[in-house]
Amino acid sequence: MSMEKFSDHCKALESSRAIAFEKALKPWAKSFIQGYTLVELPEGSVGICTKIAVDVGSDSLLLVGEPVVIGVSSPDLEYDVPFVFPDRLNFPFSKFPHINFAHKGLPNTICLTREPIEEWYAEHTFGEYVNMVGKWLNDAARGTLMKLKKGDFYEPFRVENTKGVLIINGDIDKYIVRMLKPFSYYVSVNYDTFVGIESYNLIEDGFKDNSIEIILSRSCKNIIYDWFIQYPTTLGELLKFAKDNGFVIEQEKIVSLLSADQCPVKKLFFRFAFIRPKNLIGKVTPVDYLCYCVAKEDFIKRNFDASIDGIMMLDKVTREYANKLTETTGVISEKKILILGCGAIGSKLIYHLYRSGIANLTICDKDVMMPHNICRHALTVPSILKNKAELVRDSVDKMFYFSCPIKIVKDDLLKWLPQTNLSEYDVIIDATASASVARCLDNVVCNLTIPVVRFALSDSGRVGLVYINYDRSVSLVDYYMQILREAIGDDDVSTWFKDERKYNYDYVRVGEGCHSSTMKINDDVISAHTALAARIVRNLFDKGVKNNACLSFADLDFKGSMYSLKCLIPSFEKFTCQNNSQWEVRIPSDLLQYIKKEAKVGGKKEVGEYMMGYVDTKYRRIYVLDSFKPKDSLRQTSRIELSMKGWKEHKETINQRTADMMHYLGDWHSHPAGPLLPSNIDKITFEYLITNEIDGIYGLGLITNTHDIKAYLLEK
Repeated sequence: MSMEKFSDHCKALESSRAIAFEKALKPWAKSFIQGYTLVELPEGSVGICTKIAVDVGSDSLLLVGEPVVIGVSSPDLEYDVPFVFPDRLNFPFSKFPHINFAHKGLPNTICLTREPIEEWYAEHTFGEYVNMVGKWLNDAARGTLMKLKKGDFYEPFRVENTKGVLIINGDIDKYIVRMLKPFSYYVSVNYDTFVGIESYNLIEDGFKDNSIEIILSRSCKNIIYDWFIQYPTTLGELLKFAKDNGFVIEQEKIVSLLSADQCPVKKLFFRFAFIRPKNLIGKVTPVDYLCYCVAKEDFIKRNFDASIDGIMMLDKVTREYANKLTETTGVISEKKILILGCGAIGSKLIYHLYRSGIANLTICDKDVMMPHNICRHALTVPSILKNKAELVRDSVDKMFYFSCPIKIVKDDLLKWLPQTNLSEYDVIIDATASASVARCLDNVVCNLTIPVVRFALSDSGRVGLVYINYDRSVSLVDYYMQILREAIGDDDVSTWFKDERKYNYDYVRVGEGCHSSTMKINDDVISAHTALAARIVRNLFDKGVKNNACLSFADLDFKGSMYSLKCLIPSFEKFTCQNNSQWEVRIPSDLLQYIKKEAKVGGKKEVGEYMMGYVDTKYRRIYVLDSFKPKDSLRQTSRIELSMKGWKEHKETINQRTADMMHYLGDWHSHPAGPLLPSNIDKITFEYLITNEIDGIYGLGLITNTHDIKAYLLEK
């Protein structure tokens, strides 16, 4: 049976030009198993006419030898990007995705790659291009051009020669996918131009806007697998298109609406809704649209030859689509999150989360924008002296179509937090870099079970800290003490503590803000740390997540380097000092277990070790963070004399690695048989230690057995 081909109507390439092309094609001659001929295409390119072998079945729409034309501009095949189209005029274009529009008098070309073909061809040869054509045709024959089994989405309709773009919301989709009967949905809209964002209202008593949109749908069971190749260009063709595809346009009703007195409507938008087999690219529903614009007067006068405009429809991004596009689990996106602080750190964190579809946010900040803030803030067009939380809210609310607008709090957090029911939130994030807010949080969340995240920078931005707190046996302040322990064995953490002493000789800061007009810290450094923190927050509810601290180091090895470290935070056991109930001792659980184990192993003789840690005089806390066991201590049933072997060297190492933050506190020893009360010898020892050995005003003595432990404050 004869088959009409496009190339039959083209002139053979004249011999003088053919020689150059044949020479260029010689290395690729084996790619054309059935040979090739050269023709001159209408727009001036050269067409390589050949057949591609396709593995087809008896009922396939394709041929075993599918004729194609590969168009090239010059003999320089590796420089000029080719194009390709099926050569037969009855090729079933409407059955396949990934088809380009026809132009310059040529048939529709086929789309070989998801990326721009220019980018692909820059790294591939002409022979690989020919192989790609064969792959496309074989995928078409098997129905695998879209990799649906691999999570691919369905390609939407290809709309040609559109005269405008409408950005629409997807609210109506959820009704269309359930509608069993055809229906029309009339809405009043305000389209000052063809380019705009849609916001529509049901038509009730009259028109307030300049346009009507009529959304037409068929039964949700009527699924369309094909694509349209021919589109309506006139009003008459539009009405025929509607009828042929099962849509009901109520012409008399529409004319009646348009003919009402003082009707401001100038244009009609007809939006045809189709159900596709799978969710569409760029959407979380299978609803696809074609939209056309008709002038009011043309419709009233039934001017069937009047031209109509095709309209491209783009969906606003929904939370669900943002989740999928950013690989954010639905678990975190549904959580109600309280974010404290909208400064340089907080604003960037809010933007990262919101762009991931995490939108159920309450953001808090009482401060206003100042001119210098723009150097580090997420806002790019700030309004000076306006509230930061309000500005951030207004900015992100314009990004997407999310149904839950951000809430803001402009109160003083130190007053607002204690008076607020925080149990209504699923996560609390502290991005204030404020020590007072951290202390306040420790007090107000002590009886809550929700996770608390604290994020701050340190060492002029070179270190980022993220504290993730689930178990309330650990306060946010305890995290810093555990990181201090990490400095004993980790060089990077130790170096950080040493660097921090340049800023504060009394206490290494738990975090620094970026609010000062004199602070020198670059926006890209803040952004790098914040991006890592946002990724951690997005995975807060993964299974098995425990209390941990994540440290990110910038510019450690070279400018631009980033390195992250994760520390698990053990619970901290608390003991009230027996001789002064205003003082509390806090010991990491793993260290406490070690002490009890050593006491048990010691048997009937006393055992003991030197302790190092930190004394917080303001809040009357003593942290025991290290225990050193010297060799050759003198042990008796009711007495122990600790040896000095190795102790001086150990103490100096700890002092050096923690930048003198950890000090000698005193000793712990066991009472295997007697009560956990200081003996007369213990009292003398305590007095000697606080007077002669302990540098600070306060020290600590611990007495333990295998079951219990008692703490005694030593005070000069």
